[in-house]
Amino acid sequence: MEMLRRLVRNPLSFAGLVILLGFALVALLAPVLAPPERPCRPAAAYWVPPWVLSAVGVEVSPCKPYRMPRDGFAADPRPPSPEHPLGTTPYQYDVFYGLIWGTRTAFRVGFTVVIAIALIGVFLGAVAGYAGRWVDELLMRITEIFLAFPFLVAAIVLTSILGKGIEKIMIALIVFGWPTYARLVRGDILSIKEREFVQAARALGAHPLRIIFRHILPNTIYPVFVLASLDMGSIVLSAAGLSFLGLGSELGYADWGQMINFARNFITELDRYWWTVVYPGMAIVLFVLGWNLLGDAFRDILDPRMRGTRA
Repeated sequence: MEMLRRLVRNPLSFAGLVILLGFALVALLAPVLAPPERPCRPAAAYWVPPWVLSAVGVEVSPCKPYRMPRDGFAADPRPPSPEHPLGTTPYQYDVFYGLIWGTRTAFRVGFTVVIAIALIGVFLGAVAGYAGRWVDELLMRITEIFLAFPFLVAAIVLTSILGKGIEKIMIALIVFGWPTYARLVRGDILSIKEREFVQAARALGAHPLRIIFRHILPNTIYPVFVLASLDMGSIVLSAAGLSFLGLGSELGYADWGQMINFARNFITELDRYWWTVVYPGMAIVLFVLGWNLLGDAFRDILDPRMRGTRA
């Protein structure tokens, strides 16, 4: 509760929280705001993964809610109209539908990638920092090999090898995203593992895994939360960049980066086709801005050295 109060008191963090709550509401109500052409049966399939429903014996009809509806095949975008409130992209994909379901895509990519790279990085960093000696040397040399590759360039290469698909994007971002967390956790553990309470647990014969997860990680996890909140925006931005380059999701998938990719030939004609770039571009900017504002607030709250430096 204290953290929530501090978030609300800070105008910038409050603005970020409002932005993200707005996106979360849009993602939650996507089936209502932009119903798919072929509805999913049952309706719970919009919010619960199909494999979960199948596991409990509920039959799920095949549907593709992330497939943007199209109204023809004309190359020139159409302006906003009653049928298409925000206009259409080139090749006549509905912009409104793409923005609404693209919000779900952004949350899906962001949460999946950030949780995966945080878990991998925290585990490897904890093992390296606590074990020390040759284990630390081996894991850190492997980490440095991954860090030697520029993140976005490496993701582009791996995505090109794996092929198109939103899952392929997430795999590429996970493979090259965990080293930062490993280095961060390892550095904190190197200092904490020599403190008295850790030495006392070791002297009492506690198992190394118990010492790591019960005594060390709870004292090193806060910087991970800060880094994860900041990474949410950058991961979504990287995924949108891959889609803009044509390496991301399949054609017609509700993805903000692909929507801007559709409009690349009309960027020089914004006076005539401004909606093709402005709407998906503003969605990306606001989504990333919301997470960055929230990440800065987490850093100020969780890092004692930063407290009191901002109004």
